[in-house]
Amino acid sequence: EFGPIQFSETRVGSFGPTLNHEGSEAHAFVIRSDGSFTIRFHHLKTKSWNEDRAVLNEFRDRLNKIPEMELTEKHLDGKANRPLDLLLDPANLSYFKDAVKWLKDKALSAGK
Repeated sequence: EFGPIQFSETRVGSFGPTLNHEGSEAHAFVIRSDGSFTIRFHHLKTKSWNEDRAVLNEFRDRLNKIPEMELTEKHLDGKANRPLDLLLDPANLSYFKDAVKWLKDKALSAGK
């Protein structure tokens, strides 16, 4: 499930929802004050998702429906920063929302 929104107070400010999975908190993505957003795959590497990368690969595949997203296998071990402008197109925003909702549902169904 999604928990509270977390705000950072670094040089480039950011905020994003907290995803609660297997008793730990992860920040699947953040919106940054420099006009970009970051997918934080490294925060999603809980024990089960790290051993079975199918969830991370499916999340990446769903995000890659957005033109110019271009996430690779390498990104699954870290993070990917993209311009927020990619989400201005309503179709792209819909792909993004669908991918994040899918990930949230996957986290909620874990362990059931």
